[in-house]
Amino acid sequence: MQAWDKALAETGVNPFPMNRISTALVLHVESGQQGLSSTFLGDSVGSAKSMAEKIIHRLENPLTPAANPDFAGQELIFYKKFLEFLG
Repeated sequence: MQAWDKALAETGVNPFPMNRISTALVLHVESGQQGLSSTFLGDSVGSAKSMAEKIIHRLENPLTPAANPDFAGQELIFYKKFLEFLG
């Protein structure tokens, strides 16, 4: 996905580091899915935008304080840039 790669390059943020639980993973599991696959964004630009918006909303309105506020801030930067590149 071109927008994903551009967001990675521009922000330098890895939204899925090995030592953190990402907001995308949490939302994916909450929706009843098992594990996070490459299809978590769906199969269209619209579904990718929808998921990015959900992730941003959760980051800006957390249910509980972030366990790692620095990483949450990095995720927010990444997903806002990703959404921007999606158009």
